Amino acid sequence: MKILAVITLMISGNSFAATNTYDVKMSLSIKGKDNFPSHIVAEEGKVATIIQNSVENKDEKTFVDILASKKVLKNSKEGISIKFTAGTIDNNGKRYTQFNTQIIALENQLAEIREDDLSLFITATKKNQ
Repeated sequence: MKILAVITLMISGNSFAATNTYDVKMSLSIKGKDNFPSHIVAEEGKVATIIQNSVENKDEKTFVDILASKKVLKNSKEGISIKFTAGTIDNNGKRYTQFNTQIIALENQLAEIREDDLSLFITATKKNQ
């Protein structure tokens, strides 16, 4: 009976563990057009999504999904790993992914990715709980 009580306390204690929240400022450019100068707050391990109307095509929207998590780097510094997925959504709600990428950044420092038609600049900050 005592073992069951200890296991129950351990499980319930884990449910109160604080998760990190990240304040992410980003600028995303696809094919030379600034699609997303934006700001989002993302909870660690949960996908945060930004959707906005397309400037070029009234029949679609542009989306960005962000998945942020803590990353311990080789030099023992703490970084932030952010996975990005971006693309368009048509009138029927169907998503068309244009790119998937990941960036690892130090907190409060600008990080960037430039590849083919994509430019992504981010600054991420861990928010205090």
